[in-house]
Amino acid sequence: MDSGRRAKIQRYYDFIDSSIEVLRTANEKSDTYSIKETVRELQLVVPKYGISLSQFKILLNVVLDTTNTRLFTNSIKCRIVKIWHCYELLDFDVFLCIISSLKLSTFSNEGTTIHPKIQTNMSKWLVSNFFNFRLGKDYLRILPFLYNMLPIGYIRGHISIIIVYLIQLSSQIDESFNIKFFLNASRIIYLTELYEKDKSVLPLVTVIHSYLQGKDNLPLFDTYRYKLEEIVENERLPKDVFKADHQVLESLVDVKVQYYQFNQNTDTMSPLMEIEDFQEFYYNLQDFNQMLEYLNLRYGVSAAGHRYKRKKLDELTFDINTIDMLTSRSVADCYTIPAYLQHLDNISVPRQMGLLLYQIDDFSHYKVQPSFKVTETLGLFVQFYPKLPLYTALLQLDYQELNKWMEVVLGEEGQKLNPAHEPLFNGLLELTRISLVLLPALEEFLLSGLQPEDPIIGTVKFYEFLPYLAYRPWLQFVPIYEKLRPLLKNSGSVSRALESTSGLISNWCIVQTPHEDEEFWKTVNNLIENVISDFTESFCGQANQFTECKLSFVRFLRVVYRIDYEHLRLSNLVLPPVVLYDLYFSSNSALIDGVCRHVTFCRRYYANFLSTQQGHGAINSDLTHATFSMLKNLHNSYVMDLCNIVWRDKAFDKNEKSTAKGFMLPYALTTKMLKQRYHHYDSSFDDREDYDFDSIKKDFDVFYAPAYSSLITDIIHRLEDHNGVDIRLAGPLNESEFNRLISNSEQWYDMYSDYDYLRLDILEKLADMGFDGLPGLLHSSLKSLSIKLKTRNKY
Repeated sequence: MDSGRRAKIQRYYDFIDSSIEVLRTANEKSDTYSIKETVRELQLVVPKYGISLSQFKILLNVVLDTTNTRLFTNSIKCRIVKIWHCYELLDFDVFLCIISSLKLSTFSNEGTTIHPKIQTNMSKWLVSNFFNFRLGKDYLRILPFLYNMLPIGYIRGHISIIIVYLIQLSSQIDESFNIKFFLNASRIIYLTELYEKDKSVLPLVTVIHSYLQGKDNLPLFDTYRYKLEEIVENERLPKDVFKADHQVLESLVDVKVQYYQFNQNTDTMSPLMEIEDFQEFYYNLQDFNQMLEYLNLRYGVSAAGHRYKRKKLDELTFDINTIDMLTSRSVADCYTIPAYLQHLDNISVPRQMGLLLYQIDDFSHYKVQPSFKVTETLGLFVQFYPKLPLYTALLQLDYQELNKWMEVVLGEEGQKLNPAHEPLFNGLLELTRISLVLLPALEEFLLSGLQPEDPIIGTVKFYEFLPYLAYRPWLQFVPIYEKLRPLLKNSGSVSRALESTSGLISNWCIVQTPHEDEEFWKTVNNLIENVISDFTESFCGQANQFTECKLSFVRFLRVVYRIDYEHLRLSNLVLPPVVLYDLYFSSNSALIDGVCRHVTFCRRYYANFLSTQQGHGAINSDLTHATFSMLKNLHNSYVMDLCNIVWRDKAFDKNEKSTAKGFMLPYALTTKMLKQRYHHYDSSFDDREDYDFDSIKKDFDVFYAPAYSSLITDIIHRLEDHNGVDIRLAGPLNESEFNRLISNSEQWYDMYSDYDYLRLDILEKLADMGFDGLPGLLHSSLKSLSIKLKTRNKY
């Protein structure tokens, strides 16, 4: 880790520590506003840098203290709960401390209880941070206590999920634990009665019913089990009811990786896996993810579909049934790798390779690739973690023998392939996803013996296998790219081809461990350059909108953002004007947001990398000074043009004193557009020269843009509904309309004393909806906006 980054991280750690100390030492003499401001600053920093366990306990004590409500209002405490991003594993004391504070005021004989809203936030936090606890037998011992908390309605849903998680992990935590030690007849009866009042306990009902079906449970439960069975038969959990909070999960992974890399003074992942705490967190995360996959597949609405598909596959291919092997014991005990491996001795794994590939396809329905950012952060380790024992069995096979077998299959049956062979390629694809190795025989078949327009392309998983092509230096890869080029230039195939190419670059970055290899990064940049060039030529500046193709291109750009700055060529980052302008002047908000996000990334590249380099950086050594200046001027014009049109009401401005180029549109064209817009409002004007264009340019900002009109209208309506205003905004938002509202409505005046405050709130709501590219560009580019934001936050 370079000294500059270490110093920056240390400054933030020191800032967090001093801020938390301010909260700890707050007393009656402390200023309420300063407390609020300190919490607000922590909200901006902690999700990116995290807090230690000791700091966490300080914040926990602040939230649980019922005597400090003058300084720490319920609202502030709720905000503090949201910054509990601890980069150390949490212990049982923390869990017990939080659980014991959740109670109804009527249940407490100890005086004041915590506000229900804070309790709800804490119980929700326990669910979303469950994988960050160091689990032990103590957690199982308090299951009865957790069960007795179900009468508290506002935390019932969260508590039932926590109970489900502990039940599912019980055999891993304590092999001697049996659910019959926790359940009794009265609890089952109460659960059925509770379900009639609140359907949020359905996950718990379903899981307990599953356990009661086991052979080793007491016959006593048979008397009451039918009540649960009646509920389960008539109800079905929604799909993915058991799901991780991806935002929390991604933040925790990031802050933990950053913290341990900081301590180890490294930029790589390998040393981290030797640290006991990080290793425990990593395996907690794996087990948690597998548990969620199992719960959704076992109890969700998709389970029935999987069972039907598997039955048809069995009839097509083989008699031995992998899932029946799995269910030979209590299926609830065998959802994790360790639990299944314990019973692997009793399972006969077929030796024939083809049959094993079919088995993997069947088993893949009980496994889903991680869909969150963990794969990007922990990359190598997640990719190679064998999720299923059959993968391990296949990985132990001789790859040369497997390749010879595939040569025979493709040689003899290459011309006879039909949809019945699809499970074979599915199984091979699952193996390839784990090993990141594409069999040479299959690679040759895909690139030589198979034409992209062949109807069998779906059967052999052509696009799915492309990301696993072996790395070659650029000159050797050119012939392969020439075969892929028609796919990248065809509107019917470009979306899948771009997705495959993005996956190819990501996999190369994982497999090619010597990341300082100049030839490797030259190949990656040449590939990106050719993709951008072919896309520009085929889909930009055309009469056809090609919206789906352009959305795929914006998604492709994400692979660029995952590459370190020092390995990115500047000429690949500053997009050609025909691309950027084409994407911006669309009616699709995702495209506009993607453009803004890309320009913001380029700004960071200039600010955080190029500004620290001598010259232009090694990766840009082949750029002439003239080219470098041209690209910088072009990038600066993008920033200013976008800010001018979407926010500053200066659409198409350009002059010698500004970097703006007015989207390179001829002056005559922009003048004509503005004249037409002017006559739209006042048809009495003749063709004279004294037009007030400045008052018209607002009609091109984000509040008038067709791509954002429905989103912003919905945001404003929700703000109006929330505040119960008596006069609603009619038409697009502009400053004159805003002044009319606040002059005619006290409610509007109380809500917003400044036009920009309302606009800032709308930007925040857009970011909350996932459109953070536009707000990110404006906040990072306009100093006046930062000042306005800081001023607003003081009130």
